Amino acid sequence: MIQGKLIVFEGPDSVDKTTLARILVARFDGFRIPCDYVSFPGKGMGTLGRLVYDIHHDMMQFGINSINSTSLQLLHIAAHIDAIGRVIVPALKNGRIVVLDRYWWSTFVYGMVSQANRQSLEQMIALEKNHWGEIRPHVVFLLRRARAGSADLRLPQLIAEYEKLAQCESAFTNVVPLEVHSDVEITMLEIIQSLKDILERGQTQSDVSIDLPL
Repeated sequence: MIQGKLIVFEGPDSVDKTTLARILVARFDGFRIPCDYVSFPGKGMGTLGRLVYDIHHDMMQFGINSINSTSLQLLHIAAHIDAIGRVIVPALKNGRIVVLDRYWWSTFVYGMVSQANRQSLEQMIALEKNHWGEIRPHVVFLLRRARAGSADLRLPQLIAEYEKLAQCESAFTNVVPLEVHSDVEITMLEIIQSLKDILERGQTQSDVSIDLPL
């Protein structure tokens, strides 16, 4: 039986997902709440996720000249499935909180914007969902900032795709759109308040006990 909680940070590059996710994990640690940080595709040495990350960001070091966008997203899905079975599900079964930096949402959004085959994207995401089983995020924080630091010219398209997906997925999970402030502490206060509201609403006797002081 799954007793832990999955908290997801999503959004385009350069909106401080990793910074905020790691700060939240540090806050949980400070409250002595069992918690793990996991990122997709992953950066842990000796993992499939790290290999996929390195291929994505510097494929030439592997002698690869180019990768079809659909194939690239399939590599990401393989890394996700590995982390789900190897790290995330065991942690959740042990009653730990998992703070996840990116979710399958990024695979879909970046795949769509890079013109990957939509039918293939949907099928590979269905495969990943099969490995998630009944696990759903307790909350997905969809981050934006007015002046994103990304030089990616696709940013408006990425934001639009994330927002369309969030609207659809809000029927199945708690989605909290969040504008990232220049003062990280202000954003963290909003994150913790949202978590308190959502987690207290859905708390059951079998859930891990969480007390988040503001």
